[in-house]
Amino acid sequence: MASGILLRFAGFSETITLECELGILNFKANRELVKDLMTPNFLNTVSAPAIYSNTLRLVELWKLKAKKAGGLPFQADKDINMATFDIIKEVALGEGDSENTTEAYIKIIHQPGAQT
Repeated sequence: MASGILLRFAGFSETITLECELGILNFKANRELVKDLMTPNFLNTVSAPAIYSNTLRLVELWKLKAKKAGGLPFQADKDINMATFDIIKEVALGEGDSENTTEAYIKIIHQPGAQT
């Protein structure tokens, strides 16, 4: 690491070369870490069901919000962020329904007087 710092001050071309070499090494290491996450078996048995179930929850949430909004527009970007977080958490950590943020929000909206 110290040689990398010295190269940054030594000249422009050496810095680019070092960063490119480190970038390639980092890419290879990262690719090795995630290679099993892209197999057809993992995608079909873990990722796809998580994406599907969380998308259904998102649609349910939007139906509730649309009903409560009475035809007026409502904010949806945070809902997409929550659903994406839920999908990543379920796929990466195996934590599904018990700690689902979209499901928790649906329960809140079902309460009387809840705001969208």
